[in-house]
Amino acid sequence: MRPPFEKALGAKVIFKVKQLRVTDRHAFVSVEPLKPDGRPHRIVVDAPMDAYGEAILQRRGTGWTVLEWNMGATDVWYCELTARGVPKSILPYC
Repeated sequence: MRPPFEKALGAKVIFKVKQLRVTDRHAFVSVEPLKPDGRPHRIVVDAPMDAYGEAILQRRGTGWTVLEWNMGATDVWYCELTARGVPKSILPYC
């Protein structure tokens, strides 16, 4: 998950995991990307705020790859992924 978040923020990140829901093939993760010293990154959506994001991961072989991700979303963008096989049981608020 690190490369897309670092590209979007233009800086290195570490993650504070807020929520993690996993099945055998998919995972939902909600994170707070932090600076390496633990301070929050700031983003502007409608107003400046601490950065946060979600990602849907898919197991491939022995590892996980990012299927979709979003940072600073104001809706539950991931609910539509049930049509692509992501189980609704791991998606909060859907």
